[in-house]
Amino acid sequence: MPLHRCSSSRPYGRTVFAAVVVWVASLPGAAARTPEPAPEDAVATTRATLAQWMEIQQIIARERKDWQTGKDVLEQRIRLLGDEIDTLEGKIREARESLGEVGRKRTEVVGTHDALRRTTSMLVDAVARLETRTRALVEMLPDPLRQRVSVLSGRIPIDPEATAQSLGMRYQNVIGVLNEINKFNQDITVVNEIREIPGGGTAEVSTIYLGLGQAWYVTVNGDTAGVGLPGPAGWEWTVDPGRAADVSRALRILRSEEVPAYVSLPVSVR
Repeated sequence: MPLHRCSSSRPYGRTVFAAVVVWVASLPGAAARTPEPAPEDAVATTRATLAQWMEIQQIIARERKDWQTGKDVLEQRIRLLGDEIDTLEGKIREARESLGEVGRKRTEVVGTHDALRRTTSMLVDAVARLETRTRALVEMLPDPLRQRVSVLSGRIPIDPEATAQSLGMRYQNVIGVLNEINKFNQDITVVNEIREIPGGGTAEVSTIYLGLGQAWYVTVNGDTAGVGLPGPAGWEWTVDPGRAADVSRALRILRSEEVPAYVSLPVSVR
């Protein structure tokens, strides 16, 4: 009898255990509990975590390397820009110095220009006075010399304010006339002229000009002579027949037709 009870009680024990398991599972929070992972899952998780950590370290290393490279490039660019800035500052200093030099030269040029303008004004006034005096001097010249300088004297303007000639050309005209006058005054000149003689007629004469200070003439046939002196209105001539022989002899000596000798001719000083 007891043995039968024991055998008949086993199914009941399993039922009770199953009921207890179901009851525990139905308790609050029992479903949220995570069972402990198996050892194989823990290793896999650890490996995955290490792999991610290594990947992150590699990314960090690459970023650090890229950052260092970028830093070096930026520093090099900064140095280059610094060199360019120094070069530009040097050029700016040179440009400022050049501008200063240009300013100084401009001041010098302006000063020189003003000085030249004042000098030119003085030269214009001076040449105008020379032209006036030269024209008056030409009127006092003997006929042979007046004809010699007629081209140059004809270029001298009557009105200096209305002339279109350059300043240099005006000086050349005056200097040319004065040079011819100076050469004539330093030499003895013999010319043939037509001159009025006593009685109202004219005759061909040979005239000796002793520079611009004195002159003597004698007719071709040697019958009369005369003396000339410069005056304020031109040359003045005086008949002196008694000097015909002396003037004729002086002419022959000057023309190498007679040996040199002393000849007495009248000289007047005014």
